[in-house]
Amino acid sequence: HGLQIAPKPDALIMLGEFGLVLMVLEAGVEVDLQQLAHVGQRGVAVAFAGSLAPLAIGATPGRLVFGMNAMSSLAVGASLAPTSMGITLKVLQDGGVLGTPTGQLIIAAAVMDDVIALVLLSELEAIKHPSAVDFIVPIVSSACFIVVVGYCAVRVVPDVLVRRVVPRVAKENVEGLLLGLVFVVAYALMVVLHYGRSSHLLGAFLGGLCFCSLSSMQHTWHVQVEKILSWLVRVFFACTIGFEVPIRDLWTGPVLARTGVFLIAA
Repeated sequence: HGLQIAPKPDALIMLGEFGLVLMVLEAGVEVDLQQLAHVGQRGVAVAFAGSLAPLAIGATPGRLVFGMNAMSSLAVGASLAPTSMGITLKVLQDGGVLGTPTGQLIIAAAVMDDVIALVLLSELEAIKHPSAVDFIVPIVSSACFIVVVGYCAVRVVPDVLVRRVVPRVAKENVEGLLLGLVFVVAYALMVVLHYGRSSHLLGAFLGGLCFCSLSSMQHTWHVQVEKILSWLVRVFFACTIGFEVPIRDLWTGPVLARTGVFLIAA
């Protein structure tokens, strides 16, 4: 933990967790619903292939080659499955292909891939107390919330906010209103999905999804939250993840051997 000189390491870990939540929330806010509708079944196919192939590549050697238990091998595969939305956006923007059909397909698949990864996270929790109900409930719960909240994001929230709420608010207060609403909705969904046996991070994603059709929300997010988020993400990688790295054990033969095998997934 920073050579034992980092002040309040538990507090720094908590701030990093908050940065993770904001990062997932931003992914929901940035979703382009028209883009998702445009790529349709192709996006779904790419997302499932892009999730399940690395999952299998990671879990199979973990189980068969290294003799890990079911939870450990699945955890390895699940950690290799997600797509980094931030890195994907940056690469496509720098390459000038974000607006092309291929760029749209990749982004749409990355969004769905993140959702699949969050459902996998719920399944990892279920393995702690394995039973048919524990495996089925997270999937059913996640699917139901995705359908219901997705419908609200497309049909209900834009109509309520754009036509009924925003016109009644003074222009200088609109940004504060939207930020307050997205945080309240995301927090509520995080609690509901946690007790619904799904992932609280999926709740954060769906909270952002409710506001993705509002261009003013995306502008407000970039102006008000982006700088804070960029630092919290640094804290997340440095503390929430970095503090947990067993640095003395990294350079042993077995660890390096497993690293070489799991790099295949890249």
